[in-house]
Amino acid sequence: MLEKMIKNETAKKAAALDRWMAKHDSANPFPSDVTLTPDIDYIGDGAGCHMTDIYRQSGAEGKLPVLIDIHGGFLLGRKEANRLFAADMCRRGFVVFCPEYPLVPDTDIFGIFHALTDCINRIGEIAESYGGDTSQIYLCGDSAGAHICVYLAAMQRNADVAGAA
Repeated sequence: MLEKMIKNETAKKAAALDRWMAKHDSANPFPSDVTLTPDIDYIGDGAGCHMTDIYRQSGAEGKLPVLIDIHGGFLLGRKEANRLFAADMCRRGFVVFCPEYPLVPDTDIFGIFHALTDCINRIGEIAESYGGDTSQIYLCGDSAGAHICVYLAAMQRNADVAGAA
């Protein structure tokens, strides 16, 4: 019963988010000086929750630091909500990757950690082909995405945290 209620409420919130994003996107056009490469599959299974968008300022030269921006949500959210933030960070000198990840209740926090760990590893493999400097990879996130970044970083330094995942 609880799971059904969560799924129903999440579907309602997703519809509201879709309406908000359509209104927001029409009022805030995507900048013409940023190149977006959408939906690069980071696991290879074709699932929408395993795609990343890549942003780079048009005409930028040389290798740029890589920023991986984890969107908020946990239960509800999507990478496209951060497109203007990603474009702004491109203008500040980064190649930006915005991954999608599986959300609760379709997975649990450990499924999110595993998917995003795979994503970060894949970005390390492909970043140079998009002009990224793999010696400079940074994580950032908003809301739940920020919390996920903290846990992903802790998993790299703390065996107990990594073991729990």
